[in-house]
Amino acid sequence: NDPNILLSNYDKHYLTQGEWEKAGVQPVPSFPFSKEEAKRLLPCVVKPFVSNGSVDTFLIKSEEQLSSLSDLLDKKPIEQNKSPEDYWMLQPFAPQIAEGEISLMFCAGDLVHAVIKKPHPSDFRVQEEFQGCSDPIDPETMQPGLLDFGRKVLKVYEQIFGHPVAYGRVDLIPHQEALSRAEEGSGVS
Repeated sequence: NDPNILLSNYDKHYLTQGEWEKAGVQPVPSFPFSKEEAKRLLPCVVKPFVSNGSVDTFLIKSEEQLSSLSDLLDKKPIEQNKSPEDYWMLQPFAPQIAEGEISLMFCAGDLVHAVIKKPHPSDFRVQEEFQGCSDPIDPETMQPGLLDFGRKVLKVYEQIFGHPVAYGRVDLIPHQEALSRAEEGSGVS
């Protein structure tokens, strides 16, 4: 991939850009952090805009929990010379994650691999470090339209950032016959 694709994907601020909706792709709503917005979204997920593997990712279910994390949420950005709004992002919690997150990996627009990642029953994160598991998916058994939607996400990503995606990963949470885009990756996973 072009280095600009990698750089643009490194920081997940791209999830807050309105171009996605204009192109008919609805990402999981993502907002810069504020305690007021977190309270409005409860339950919500708080994570760094720049992260990997769910490091420093929290599910906040109550105002009390938000208050108990307040020191961390305030101090961590200062260590990086950033404001909390620029360091942390908020997303509404999607309980459908318990059913699994589907990752579609593409090379030059062709599907090369698909997996479903599921969290451990005691967690919401799908990574193995948090006892999540992943299993391959047979493309023939995927929800109708899933593959086309994955390709559409990559095309929108190319339109927004102006570079073709040679390798891309699209993470999706399918639910209620609608597809919700979780995060689109392009070489950085």
